[in-house]
Amino acid sequence: MDRVQIIKTPQGEKLAVIPLDEYENLCARAKFEEEEDELRPEVRREIEESLRRIKAGKEKTIPGDVVHAEIDGDHPVRAWRKYRKLTAEKLAKKARMNRVYLTQIENGKRKGTAAIYKALAKALDCRMDDLVK
Repeated sequence: MDRVQIIKTPQGEKLAVIPLDEYENLCARAKFEEEEDELRPEVRREIEESLRRIKAGKEKTIPGDVVHAEIDGDHPVRAWRKYRKLTAEKLAKKARMNRVYLTQIENGKRKGTAAIYKALAKALDCRMDDLVK
């Protein structure tokens, strides 16, 4: 908007005059923002419903620290273990498994069975599918 001209009316009112193409562009953007605003009540309702389910315990969330650790490359099991402030030794004991096996899962050298992931999920107080890569 570098092609703006300021004029003054006989009554002293200042007006900005802009080229027609810039005016049309501004109108199009304003219309788009209005349409976005019309969607907001729907989005707000969805957010409120999600929060209600979370508060009611019907939907679990994944803590930001876990998400960031996974983004940084940690295996989900390691991310949750760090979040729960457990050593590999303590988690292995809690899940009744071998620490070496746990470390191999966290390093991606072994897959782990469904029974192992179930035990880890219980020990980490999360869902089993939160741990599967």
